[in-house]
Amino acid sequence: MKPLIAFGVRQHVLMNLLYVGLILASVVAMRDIPVDRYPNLPFGEVHCVVRYPGADASEVERLVTQKLEDALRGMESVEYVRATSTPGQAELFAKFDDDTDYDRLYDQARIRLLAVQNQLPTVDGKQLGMYLNKLDTDAWLPVMQVCLVAKDPAKPLASRQLDLLAKDLRNRLELLPDVKRIEVVGERREQFVVELDTAALERHRITYGEVASALMQAGVAPPAGTIDTAQGERLFRVDARYRSRQDVMDVLVRRVGDGARITVGDLCRHDASGERALDEGVLISVNGQQSVLCKVLKEKTANAIRVKEAVVVAGTAFVADHANDGVALVYTVDSAVRIQDYLGVLGSNLFWGVVLVVIALLCFLTWRSALLTISGVAFAVFASFLYFWLTGASLNELTVVGLVLVSGMLVGDAVVVIDNIQRHLEEGKPITTAAIDGATEVFWPVVNSVLTTIASFLPLLLMTGSVGDFFGLLPVAVTVALVASLIECMLMLPLHAVTAEKLLGPEKIVTRSESGTAGYLQRPGVVGWLARRYDRALSWNLAHPWTCIGFVGVMFLLTIGILVQSLMANTWGQRPILRMAFFPNDASILNIAVRLPGDATLSGTSRFLREIESEVMALGPGKIDNASGFAGMLMDAYYKPVWSHAYGFVFIELPPLARRTAEATTILEEVRTRLETKFEQGGVDLEITQQMDGPPIGMPVTIRVAGRDSDAVERLAHDLKAHLHALADERLKGLIDLNDDSSRRIRQVSFHPHWDRLANHGVAQRTALDFIAGAVDGAYVGEFRRSDEDIPVRVRVGRDLLDDPARLLQLAIVDEPGGRQVTVGDVASVDAGWTPAALVRRDYQRAVTITGNFTADSSLAPSDVTRAVEEWHRERAAQYAGAAIAFGGEAESTNKSYRSLAQAFALSVFLIFLLLATQFRSYTQPLIILSNVVFAFIGVFLVLGIVGICLLAFPEGVVRPERGMFTVQSFIAIVGLTGVVVNDAIVLVDFINTRRREGLPLIEALMTAGHQRMRAILLTSITTIAGLLTMALGIPEFSIAWSPLATCFIAGLMASTFLTLLVVPVLYLLLDRFTPTRWRSVESENP
Repeated sequence: MKPLIAFGVRQHVLMNLLYVGLILASVVAMRDIPVDRYPNLPFGEVHCVVRYPGADASEVERLVTQKLEDALRGMESVEYVRATSTPGQAELFAKFDDDTDYDRLYDQARIRLLAVQNQLPTVDGKQLGMYLNKLDTDAWLPVMQVCLVAKDPAKPLASRQLDLLAKDLRNRLELLPDVKRIEVVGERREQFVVELDTAALERHRITYGEVASALMQAGVAPPAGTIDTAQGERLFRVDARYRSRQDVMDVLVRRVGDGARITVGDLCRHDASGERALDEGVLISVNGQQSVLCKVLKEKTANAIRVKEAVVVAGTAFVADHANDGVALVYTVDSAVRIQDYLGVLGSNLFWGVVLVVIALLCFLTWRSALLTISGVAFAVFASFLYFWLTGASLNELTVVGLVLVSGMLVGDAVVVIDNIQRHLEEGKPITTAAIDGATEVFWPVVNSVLTTIASFLPLLLMTGSVGDFFGLLPVAVTVALVASLIECMLMLPLHAVTAEKLLGPEKIVTRSESGTAGYLQRPGVVGWLARRYDRALSWNLAHPWTCIGFVGVMFLLTIGILVQSLMANTWGQRPILRMAFFPNDASILNIAVRLPGDATLSGTSRFLREIESEVMALGPGKIDNASGFAGMLMDAYYKPVWSHAYGFVFIELPPLARRTAEATTILEEVRTRLETKFEQGGVDLEITQQMDGPPIGMPVTIRVAGRDSDAVERLAHDLKAHLHALADERLKGLIDLNDDSSRRIRQVSFHPHWDRLANHGVAQRTALDFIAGAVDGAYVGEFRRSDEDIPVRVRVGRDLLDDPARLLQLAIVDEPGGRQVTVGDVASVDAGWTPAALVRRDYQRAVTITGNFTADSSLAPSDVTRAVEEWHRERAAQYAGAAIAFGGEAESTNKSYRSLAQAFALSVFLIFLLLATQFRSYTQPLIILSNVVFAFIGVFLVLGIVGICLLAFPEGVVRPERGMFTVQSFIAIVGLTGVVVNDAIVLVDFINTRRREGLPLIEALMTAGHQRMRAILLTSITTIAGLLTMALGIPEFSIAWSPLATCFIAGLMASTFLTLLVVPVLYLLLDRFTPTRWRSVESENP
């Protein structure tokens, strides 16, 4: 490779232009790089909603839900189908197999579902509508939400006014650049209600059916056809649709004998008739006020911070234009604030990491060498920004973490090259020769080091599902930066070393007066001091190889003990040293899932949520920014909506880090104590949690009970939930918020027509059924035309009758020929009872899902609950034939992700072994190098174990509990370490082989190579550690999500660095002594 490096040194104009040009291009491109908190990733799911007003859950399931399920039967690549039937609504989620063509599968599912739409029932003479949505990150993480509220809380705005204002705001915001769409949430659908006065009906002896028939016949607009005239063709129409309240009230119902007219106005209750909001959908409230919100979704290539700024400017103009309307805007779920918080923390980590790297370089190298080395980091980072711009990738939490992660690694390649150039200068060579020879000598070791690091990160792309898509950006960012660094340090760095000497003059280099190890021992300063101590330690290890290996073995066994104890501690009744957590919460948002008694109304739920919001806001601006309520739904742990009038959901936003006066966990406990004490009574259930960072993984405890026998499923779910409640006070202490999706009931009034009585009175069956249904829910009789839309007109009986269903029996259905009126009680009976608030099916079978959470200080892991449930069910499975148990949520996500990571780890090791075997042409020497993986493993778990023991020993608050967690990021760190920690060993073993080819005896070759590589090995490790140190320590802010990753990296690097210098030569010695010659490298046969 000497000609290639010499080419770079000779073509100084070209190389300098490329270097400067790339950095300038990156600076220009940075302005247009998309900025997100997380990239918009697909969840691989289709969401279908069909509203069926007036139907109970069983009717919805029979007439709608099962038809939707049948549409997807037999479809390829569908992992599961989950359907929920609630009063008035059917909802279906279909999850596609991971890593398939989600767009193609969504199109197939959409076509299948739309094909059955004409088989669904009709309402108001129209086919039921179908809402289809493809779920992605934008579904739960918009840029922001703009909430419209009254400027003066004492003067609330009417629902209709809020809706019109929201439409105007939506139209304005959709015109902004980079805004993909605006979703309005909380609009109240309205209808024109004619509520009949039963006393007036009895007085005039008019039936409900007569009024409905009169309204239906009057409010029509039938086509009148076309005629030809001398002036041309003319279209005629008769339009009698209702356009005002008076139009409805003036409709003639009956003309009596004296010619007097009885109109609708004579028969209705005027105070209860008119335009009324439907008690359906979702009602929004913010900080205790009724609201409607506009959800802002941006284009994929847009900068979220700029979109937010443009929305705020447009919102300010909107408020000014509607100053007389008394409207104000509240901005909630502002991702720009979260982006600035997270990227600010990570950006500070990157800055201070680079500062520490520079300081570390100056301790070991001359200032000129340190400057040349850090220039490679700048080149690699700017090259990464240019790559993001060219590919449309965004600058987000994952990509910034990738850059922080490699900020120290990038120095490694340059350090090896610069250190070797400096070593050649110390031997007295001129700068050009030293630059070319020094870079050439380490070319293949450096290339292999970069390839092994890439080989350890790229297999992370094997992680499946939304978790894999989420973390898949990390290896891409690392790979781009490493490749750019490799190009710079091989083609440009030698040239820069030569150029620096020409511009600044020769650098003062201390030439070694003695050869061999003696020359290294005479080095001045810190390097010489370290060399002398290293010489004594390595000499002792080589003289006592088995003692050295035994010490490492003891540390390995201790590490295994820590890991086993952590996994089994709860089973043994102990507190684990390490707490296992899939993805730690670092939430700036608290979620409150509210479940009221099953007969709660939507408006009642909304009032309850507003009380919660007011209570939370009383904590003050240092702890709470905003509280947003959604009545009629809640979001589950997968960020999917669950609908019911008795459900509510409150988002509590904490202030940005700069204004927050307490930790998120402290605020969570204060909110939980305050709300549960005041509101959790009378059948009310509150589930208060931190919103999960990262991809949706579900609740920590998610147990699915499903099967063909519905009764067995219900019994098993009931008994299992009771067992978990009992365990929560004993073996599973810390298990909280146990809930299921089937136990809630709503009150139901049932009418039972008697067919023989109907026949006796001459009443058609359909007439009786339509009368009862229409009198309660309101019979559709036409459309009421408003300026911007048509709304349905319904006629119904007074709501006071519904308080006592027996009074409905007195309503007249029809008049008999003799003048007697036939009442409901003559032909039907009524009873009251309870019915399920929701019916859930999974994969076409009845299903019940039990969920739970852990307290903040709990040492429980999902696997502990899984073991306890499996033990209990194993003994009782025969009692519940036709029902089975499966585990989902965090347990399922953890198993899938760790299984993927284990495969990635195995593939990383294999690829690294392949690269090493190719370089060294040996079977055994790659094993020496791969021993560093074991060293890193020891370091990770020993350090985490020490932290965990400190957590157990010290009072609460002395050590952050997150420092003792083993998370999915920790596992990713171990996989990434696989390639990083072998780099130093690669160059060390290569130098040992070179010294042996030069004819040195084995021990002398080991000692000489160790001294030659000591400075570079220490420097590469120290710079990598320095780059991650601020993230691990939490300077300036602690990142719960990413500090465990940095801690594991530092722990693994520290252990592998010292053991590389002190143990790898020992392993080389032992393998050389005891390995058959044919297994060794053909290049290391010299004695």
